[in-house]
Formats: sequence, C-alpha cells, structure tokens
Amino acid sequence: MPNYVRNIVKMEGIVKLPLFTVEDGKTRFDFNKVIPMPDSLDIESGSITDEAIIYYVTDKCTLPLRAIGKTDRELVEKKINNRFSKGSWAEEIFMRVLERTHSASDIKKEELYKKGEIYVSNIRKYGHATWYEWRYENWGTKWNAGSNEQEDDDTIIFETAWSNPEPVMLKLSAMYPDATIEHWWADEDMGCNDGYRIYRGGHIVEGDYYDSCSNEAYEVYVKCWGESDCLYQDEKGFWQRRDCEACRRCY
Repeated sequence: MPNYVRNIVKMEGIVKLPLFTVEDGKTRFDFNKVIPMPDSLDIESGSITDEAIIYYVTDKCTLPLRAIGKTDRELVEKKINNRFSKGSWAEEIFMRVLERTHSASDIKKEELYKKGEIYVSNIRKYGHATWYEWRYENWGTKWNAGSNEQEDDDTIIFETAWSNPEPVMLKLSAMYPDATIEHWWADEDMGCNDGYRIYRGGHIVEGDYYDSCSNEAYEVYVKCWGESDCLYQDEKGFWQRRDCEACRRCY
C-alpha cells in the first residue's frame, strides 16, 4: 500500500466548477475533468504488459527479437527493460512468453496478442502502455483523488497516493488563469513530503516542498491531518516531534 498524501486546495468557488464526479451518491474531485486519461489506457498493468508487447511484436513468438522491424525494436529497447537483469530483459521475456504460450489455448493466445496490440498502440499514441505510467507523468500520482471532502465553497480536501498531484494543479491553474489557487499537502509519514504552493496563470508563483522535519513541515501536517500526540509545540511555538522511546503513546 502507498503512503497517502492529504491535499487541501483553496480556490474561490471551486466546488461550483465542473471538476467533480458523483459516484455512489458521493462527490469527488476528478482529475479526468482537468487532464482526461484516454480510455484505451484503462487496461491491466503489470508483468503481463511486457509479455503481451513481446508476444505482439514478435508475431506470437514466431520471430526472434533481432528480426523485428526497426520501429518495434526501438519501442522494445525503450519500454522493456529491467536494471536488475543480468542479460537482455526483452530476451528473458521472450523466452518466458514462449514457454507459457506453448501449452496455452488458442483463445488465451489471441487474448494476449490483442492486449499486446493495445499496449503498443497506446505507447505510440500516448507514450505509455497503461494507466499506471501515464498517470504518474500526467497526474503526478497513480490514482485519482480519494477520500474527498468539501470544507466550504472555496476549499476541497482529498488524498493521493505517494505524492501531490502537481501536474493537475498546474493545469487547473491554466484553465482558470485569473484565479489564485492555494495548495497545502502533507504525507501521512509525519514531517516528510510536505509543502505549500500558490498557483496563478498556470504557474507556481510561490512556495514549494518544506525541509523534512522542519517546523513548516509539521505545521502543514497538522493543517492537513490534524494534531497528533507525536507532536508538541515548544516554548517558542515551534512544532517538535516527541522521542518515541520517551513518549510511547502509540504502544
């Protein structure tokens, strides 16, 4: 499971804008309303991706990789790699697929081939085979906004996986260039991956990530997640983290 990042976005009248989707009676901020993901990218992502691509470009493993066309070869070299592999990762995938499909039914083989065709088409059209890679580049996070709240007409709260959705915020600002957008975010890992920015006219005009475990990082954590027994304010009003061994309130 990922670390979740809680985001607070303040923009005049944001809840009245066409940026939301209603699902199961609940309204949520929908990144697709800002940067739409092509439908064909909503396809299974994982080890099958590389396998299906190899199966497709080698015409069901009837061609060795060295015999495929230049365009397909360049695609394989760019997209199918593994820095932990001692040899050619593409060749390893080829041998794996050849073995797995040897006793597979014709229906299973055709399904794998069709998936490979879609993956390759997606790469050529959008630069990525599936939703996973595309979202990281275009949204900055692998999932859409979750755990949505509307604090008031100008403020929404939502969670994202691992990181704040910077590309979405930049595009939202470009869509409404006259608006001032404030964005606070904080990782559930207290004091890390926190920050604050102001967007205007499609640009970041102020703010950035805070230093880890700084007073500012703890301040924005408290703003986003609420106060914690792990934090306290010293005599100068600065946020500090309690020593776990001395505190033991979580035990």
